Amino acid sequence: MASSLYLKFLHAGATTAAVIVAFLLRQILVWNLGFHLGPFVTYYSAIMVIALVFGLRAGLAATLLAALLDVYWVLPPIKKFSVAKEDDVVELVLFIATGIFMSAVSDRYVRERKILDTALASMQDALFIYDAQGKLIKFNQSFIRLLKCRSTNDCPREPLISPDILRVEGARLFFSRDSALRRRFFLSMPVNEACASAFCASGGRFAASRDTTPRAEPICE
Repeated sequence: MASSLYLKFLHAGATTAAVIVAFLLRQILVWNLGFHLGPFVTYYSAIMVIALVFGLRAGLAATLLAALLDVYWVLPPIKKFSVAKEDDVVELVLFIATGIFMSAVSDRYVRERKILDTALASMQDALFIYDAQGKLIKFNQSFIRLLKCRSTNDCPREPLISPDILRVEGARLFFSRDSALRRRFFLSMPVNEACASAFCASGGRFAASRDTTPRAEPICE
């Protein structure tokens, strides 16, 4: 209970500090350096980072706090919680709507990322994902155990799928039957067709163990 309360205060403090820093940054740029900036331009990145790190509620709180700061200190009449110009009212409404949208999208991204990480961690099969350049970008604990890595940082980031194992022609993905590394490694961990086809469409490459049948035919169309 005490730990949860401490985290809430920590999130609130960090959110408030980030918004104040964004506010002061704009004031310095405008009043000290002479830049002509809109009233809300420095808040957007702060709101997105807050929502990504602390979640939806923190992002919404940051949006509200930023709006209140600018209404009181930036938008005329100064030092009053009112807005005199219709243009400023429209800009304020658009800022609040954008802040809400950014917070919701950022929170959804974080939630889906956590679901993906949980799903990967719970899989007993070794799984790894390459991007279109052959760089290893995602793998689970079973993959670490399979390679006998001491930790996540010890796992190789260079391509395990080299040109003698894998070649791509258009959207067609092929394995070489004669690859020594395939015989040593991929016979116990070949590509899963259903999953691989989803990544082939976007240029990525995906492998999972279970089916140990050697393949030379294309697995992606």
